[in-house]
Amino acid sequence: MAADRKKIGIMGGTFDPVHTGHLLLAKCAVEEAGLGKVLFMPAYIQPFKADKKVGKNRHRIAMLELAAAEDPDFGLSLNEIRRAEISYTIRSLRRIRDELGEETEIFFISGADTFLNLEIWYEAEKLLTEFSFIAGARAGCRDKEVDEHRARLKRLYGTETIKINNYAFDISSTEIRERIRRGKSVRYLLPETVEAYIFANGLYR
Repeated sequence: MAADRKKIGIMGGTFDPVHTGHLLLAKCAVEEAGLGKVLFMPAYIQPFKADKKVGKNRHRIAMLELAAAEDPDFGLSLNEIRRAEISYTIRSLRRIRDELGEETEIFFISGADTFLNLEIWYEAEKLLTEFSFIAGARAGCRDKEVDEHRARLKRLYGTETIKINNYAFDISSTEIRERIRRGKSVRYLLPETVEAYIFANGLYR
C-alpha cells in the first residue's frame, strides 16, 4: 500500500530495551497500512506497570534514537516522557493530534494481546471512539480473536481498525534483560547499534 503522509502510526511502550519485534511490527504497519511514519513513544510510567522499575529515560531514548535512525519510516515522540506523569494513551494521542492537526489520521499500533485488552484502558470508550488502531496478528495465533474483536469494537464504538500480519518474532524486553543479566547472547534480538549501546553503558547487568 502506498504511503500516506497524513496517516501516522504511534507505538507506545517502555522500550526497555527496544528490540527487533517492535521494529518488525512497526515496519509491517508502514507497509500494510500505508502509513507515512511510525513514531515510537516511550512511556514515562505505564499505568499497568506503575510498580515496576524501568531503565533511565535517557538510556531508553538513546536506544530508540539509534533504532529509529536506521529506517526513514521511523521517528520518535517524547510526548509522554516530557509530561513526567502516568502515561495515559488517550491524553497522549490527543496531544499528538493537536500538534499534527486534525487532518492527520492517527493509528495506535499494538500486538494482538494488547489490542484485545483495550477496553480496560483509561477512558477506553473515548479512546476507541476518537482514534484508529492497527492490530498485529499472526495466522493461527489469536487471528480469529482479533477479527471478532475488531467487529465488536466497530459495532460498539465505531472504532476503525486495520489488521496486519506481522512477523512471528516471539521475544520480549524482559527476556532480553534476563539474557543479558545471565551473560547470554542477545545477538539478532536487537539492532547492532542498540546492543552496542547496552554493553557500552553496562545496562541490565
